[in-house]
Amino acid sequence: MEKNNFSKPLDESLGSSIRHYVNMQVDRAAMKGAEKMSWVSNKIIVTAIFIIAGSIILLFLGFALSYYLGEVMGSTALASSAWRELSC
Repeated sequence: MEKNNFSKPLDESLGSSIRHYVNMQVDRAAMKGAEKMSWVSNKIIVTAIFIIAGSIILLFLGFALSYYLGEVMGSTALASSAWRELSC
């Protein structure tokens, strides 16, 4: 009489399901890490862009103030030196 072994296919199926589940969890963790890294790099890039844009705006405002003071004082050289005194 031959024994029927029904548990072997079940064990193989269960092992395959566990391996699949573990692989899916590893992939999920990798995706979460990639998402967080992209969020952080996005914030760094946006902050750098705002800092650079703000610096350029301040530079042009300084030039504009210098030329305005030059018109008021009658000399752009005098206004530039006054601006240097104010900024130091």
